[in-house]
Amino acid sequence: MATKSLTHWRAVPAGSGGAIAGAPGGTLVPAAICAAFTWNDPVSQTGGDSDPLRRTRLGRPDCTASARAYTLAMRRTSYEQLNCSIASALDVVGEPWTLLIVRDAFYGVRRFDDFQENLGIARNVLTARLKKLVEAGVFRKSAYRQRPLRHEYRLTDKGAALFTVIVGLKQWGDRFGPAAKNGKPMDLVDRADGHALEPALIDVLTGRRLELTNVRAVAGPGAVQATRDFFDRLTLTRPSQR
Repeated sequence: MATKSLTHWRAVPAGSGGAIAGAPGGTLVPAAICAAFTWNDPVSQTGGDSDPLRRTRLGRPDCTASARAYTLAMRRTSYEQLNCSIASALDVVGEPWTLLIVRDAFYGVRRFDDFQENLGIARNVLTARLKKLVEAGVFRKSAYRQRPLRHEYRLTDKGAALFTVIVGLKQWGDRFGPAAKNGKPMDLVDRADGHALEPALIDVLTGRRLELTNVRAVAGPGAVQATRDFFDRLTLTRPSQR
């Protein structure tokens, strides 16, 4: 039996049900993922149809079923194995729509129908995202009506701590997104007197503004040996030296 290379990729047409949505002309799936199906296919073993792309076009289940499982696995990727606080945060809020739901919570949105109307998100996706945010302790779920039972979603202290993340994304979008030409869609103002605010990342001990050019990442007390080795080899450089 021939051995398939792990670097070989096989095409799955867009209409087959196994392709990743939005991929023009279908998607590519590692041939190794398809191997169990391909080499159990009597047609391929007898040489009746030796062209793998033709077999795929004819709708044989070798890559179609494999692509479906492969795509699902890619969507369920977890960063749990990484010794990184940024990765662990993305495990909670890194899925599509999640940070926009948190953003709306900062605006004061609390109820399911209001989230759904404002975002235009599919109800099943919203249900899944809210469930995960509650389980992660970002939201707390409380009933505001008993008959019929209705809930609202309020930010916990853990959820409120994402405020700086939302503000940082807003600033990046204001600078590099359509807002750079068309103007900011939203501004932040002081609650007391309404004056416009310009947020900055500062060091609380010195009050100094933090920039890439004056900050260096080093291994922390929770770093495993591999992380310590990484930082031993690497130092952040100034933008002019990149």
